[in-house]
This record gives sequence, structure tokens and C-alpha cells, in this order.
Amino acid sequence: MAFNQAWLTTTKFGSYGLTEGCECITIEGVKIPSGYATSTPNPKAPLYRIVYRKQFGVHLEPVDQPTGKLGPMANGVYADVSSSKFLRKHISEILGYPCPDLIRVHDRFETQEQYDFLSR
Repeated sequence: MAFNQAWLTTTKFGSYGLTEGCECITIEGVKIPSGYATSTPNPKAPLYRIVYRKQFGVHLEPVDQPTGKLGPMANGVYADVSSSKFLRKHISEILGYPCPDLIRVHDRFETQEQYDFLSR
């Protein structure tokens, strides 16, 4: 596993959205010392960015998002960053506190009609 990638896991009731068929994701902008293995994004390891929002905390969302849809939203999918000390250090610097072992992946998108129906 490259140092800029994280394995995906899902909860009992979660389901994959954009990450359907993927075992891992590639994380954008990770500070890795030269000489360490990195990976380029591909269909089996799409590119995600680290995002921090006060109301959601830290999460990962896709760089390439579908147009005409609402999202990204949490879907019960998590990125396991527990084994990469460089990735954890990078995320901890963004947060200002220790990085959690699992980070929510916001990979679900809805049309406005779906959102209105499910929000009733």
C-alpha cells in the first residue's frame, strides 16, 4: 500500500457510493518524504481530498464529483488510516489534534428529487 492511500471499510448498514468496487482511495496532497512509495489515482483507487468542516469534523470527499447532484454525504464508508504514520501526521497537522484511525468517506450523492423525498 502506498503512503498516500487508505483502505476502505464499511459499517454493517453502510453501502458504497462512488467507491463501489474500490478497496482503497488515493488521498490528495499528503506530505510524504522523498523516496517513499506513492500511488497515482486510478479507477480502483480514486482521488479524495481531506476536508474539515466544523459541523462534520474531518472527512474525505472526491475530487471529481458528479454534476447536477447534491452531496457529498456520509454513507457508512470509512478510510482506515491507522497504518500510515505520514498520512496520520498530515491529517493531525490539519486538525490540530491527533488523527482518528477511521475517517468518514463522503461518497454518496443524490438528485434534488431524491433529497426532497428522503428529507420528509
